[in-house]
Amino acid sequence: MLLLPGHNPDPTILRDGDDYYVVTSTFEYFPGLAIYHSTDLTEWTLLGHALDRPSQLNMRTVESGGGVFAPSLRKAKGRYYIACTAMYRGIIGPRGFYVWTDDIRGSWSDPVYLDQIGIDQDLFFDDDRVYLSFATMLPKSIRGEGLGIGVYCVEIDLPTGRSKAIPTLIRHSQHGQGIAEGPHIFKKDGAYYLTTAEGGTERDHQQWIFRSDHGPLGPWYEPPTGVNPILYNGNHPQVQQTGHLDFVRSDDGWWAVFLGTRGGRYGDGGWSQLGRESFIARVEWQGGWPVVTQPVTVYGERADRAGVETLHHVEFAPSSALPLGWYHLRTPLTQEWSLDARPGYLTLYGSPYTLSVDESPAALFRKQTAFDETWSCEIDFHPGDGEEAGLVVWWSAAAYASVGIVGTAARRELRVKWCEPEAEDFTVSLHDIPPSGPVVIQTKATPTGYSFSLKAQGGWTLLKTISARSIVRNRPTDSRNVGTHFGLYAQGNHSWPCLNPAHFKVLEGRTVSEVV
Repeated sequence: MLLLPGHNPDPTILRDGDDYYVVTSTFEYFPGLAIYHSTDLTEWTLLGHALDRPSQLNMRTVESGGGVFAPSLRKAKGRYYIACTAMYRGIIGPRGFYVWTDDIRGSWSDPVYLDQIGIDQDLFFDDDRVYLSFATMLPKSIRGEGLGIGVYCVEIDLPTGRSKAIPTLIRHSQHGQGIAEGPHIFKKDGAYYLTTAEGGTERDHQQWIFRSDHGPLGPWYEPPTGVNPILYNGNHPQVQQTGHLDFVRSDDGWWAVFLGTRGGRYGDGGWSQLGRESFIARVEWQGGWPVVTQPVTVYGERADRAGVETLHHVEFAPSSALPLGWYHLRTPLTQEWSLDARPGYLTLYGSPYTLSVDESPAALFRKQTAFDETWSCEIDFHPGDGEEAGLVVWWSAAAYASVGIVGTAARRELRVKWCEPEAEDFTVSLHDIPPSGPVVIQTKATPTGYSFSLKAQGGWTLLKTISARSIVRNRPTDSRNVGTHFGLYAQGNHSWPCLNPAHFKVLEGRTVSEVV
């Protein structure tokens, strides 16, 4: 069952009394590590973010699909911990870290860096000992075919993050691409359990389970034949690529949270423009082993959630803080927005960095959370030559579509920019608009595409419709780890800043949940 729609991959979950908390990956978006809260595992609210200041996370020039991913949320002796990593460039192995807080609704510490290179860090507290498990490349001598990513475990000194020994290899997968990642260790009835994501985060993505009677360093043994994988949705028409799982126990039994995609009906290879989302399913214990209830569907027993229309009204009230749910690309160097410059508006001061650069442009983004989703806004902008501000449907610098007011030497006009699914270069179309005054534009998402429209004389004029394949593109430069966002942007020209501010008024939104 769908837990958190839109770009919310790699969920990790914690029960704390009557409260449940889920943390998801945010990749190159800032603030990082989204924290959600629930009291019933059904209704969830965005509580905040663990990484919300540059001293914690300085993502400069992070490539698409880099940044912060695969966290682990745990609590020990009254303190909350999130272990994670930040991938800056794919060719350099990342060094993991953890942050902590005594108040999950408050601010988090600066990172404590670990001395192991790898991804998917997990902290396991075993009495007075703390163990770090993580995924990293296997030595060439044992790697074999495939990517050769294995899971290691080591006891650490928590205050310093230093290892107390050489890490122990605890899972070397012989399945598929030879990938074992996303480890989580937990304890039940005196036995230790290790769960890993295997097969890679694509069509073969699945979850495996192992048990040890000795401790986190093993030895680990597999369950009887037929138990593994404990989660694999295969080519199910609703939900695919399920895995990267974490467990939680509620008053009425055990549950698993994990990522999945909804691309089976609309996408190629199971990929979805919504990205990798969070799902939840019941867990049954059979002979001492956890087995996830399958197949996983979008709504499970909650069929009443299908086809529900929700209206959104986003007002920009004068304030010193952005409303929750707005994101920058990467860590901004300076504040290029204001809610006070023109009361009732969001003002953006265009950056010298454009949307096509792997930096932090003057842009703010919201996650697309439904295939059927519409957003409209009013833009008041009087650009100089080459300056531009507008609305964007965003996946990456190589895969986006925008409609913006752009200035020329003689006038201003509306520019629509997109890239065809099989093309390498962007296409542009220009449209006339009045020489001054606000302009209202709209983007509408459907399961198979996006359209842009201009409001004129009381009605909407369609400007352009593009395929969703223009956003989710099958190229190495377009990360499949992220999801589509709707954004507002302003940018200068020729590496110069935009001298004229862009003012954005109330966003009107509408989402309709998927009918399956």
